[in-house]
Amino acid sequence: ARKSTVTKSTCLLQTMNWLWQVWVLCAILTSTVFSSVIELDDSFSEQWKTGTWLVKFYAPWCGYCKRFEPTWNDIGSAMGGSTVQVARLDCTMFKDVAAGFGIRGMPTVKLFHQGRVFEYEGKRDTRPIIDFVQRATGPAVIKVSNLSELSQLMKLKAVIYLLLHDENNSNAMSVYKNIAERHVLNSWFYESSNEDIRKHLQVPTGWGLLVLKDGGFYAYDNAKGLDEDQISLWVLEERFVALSSVELVVTDEHARNEKLIVLLSLPANYANVPVLGKSHTAVYSTAKSRRYHPAFYFAFHLMIM
Repeated sequence: ARKSTVTKSTCLLQTMNWLWQVWVLCAILTSTVFSSVIELDDSFSEQWKTGTWLVKFYAPWCGYCKRFEPTWNDIGSAMGGSTVQVARLDCTMFKDVAAGFGIRGMPTVKLFHQGRVFEYEGKRDTRPIIDFVQRATGPAVIKVSNLSELSQLMKLKAVIYLLLHDENNSNAMSVYKNIAERHVLNSWFYESSNEDIRKHLQVPTGWGLLVLKDGGFYAYDNAKGLDEDQISLWVLEERFVALSSVELVVTDEHARNEKLIVLLSLPANYANVPVLGKSHTAVYSTAKSRRYHPAFYFAFHLMIM
């Protein structure tokens, strides 16, 4: 009996030792994640002018800020080792700094790059925020060299704009670059003069502007000419996928003014109900139709039952 008791005690001690090691490992990993997000102070009122900073302005009491914190730590980890410094600033401790940057609501995300300030207004998820940083810090227009490259882009990006042009058509490229610089925070802009891409997309000689989304593409009517304002309006109209979240559409001022919105409301578990799944598929197919595409935005709303 004594031997059994000693054995049990030994097993218990080994288990406790193992749990302690796991706890220490978790603490180290957690510390590593948090250390990738820099805690700012009032020196940031001058510090922002050099380097590239992605900053979350928050308050400790803010419920939205607390829910956003795990995502922000993920962003800090994902961007570790890059030239972008991910940080956060407590607006309750450094009120003057927050006021200087015009912070009115929290959390607010701003990107500081080469003396310019960009405010993020999209969904508070890791991938969209990283995309926002890449667009703001990279070139407004990116070259696509071949069809394989384009196919890969279409798998990774929901909506992309593509200018197909001849190498000697500097006018089209100049206008397109101006438009891209105006809208680069919201969309991806690419250009190519590759003949295989032109043939694949059935674009004749000269310049052609396309938006690629929903497994297909729509073309700008280049009979309207290289009118920068007209093309810019078209870019704004085409920035959503066929069936978008209603929150994205109704908060976009241009979307509210330009087209009628068709709204589909479904319970969050609609995919588990065959008839509702069919309704979603039918509306999605209609949304992609070239007959309805020019006049309507199609949006969905998931109801919590």
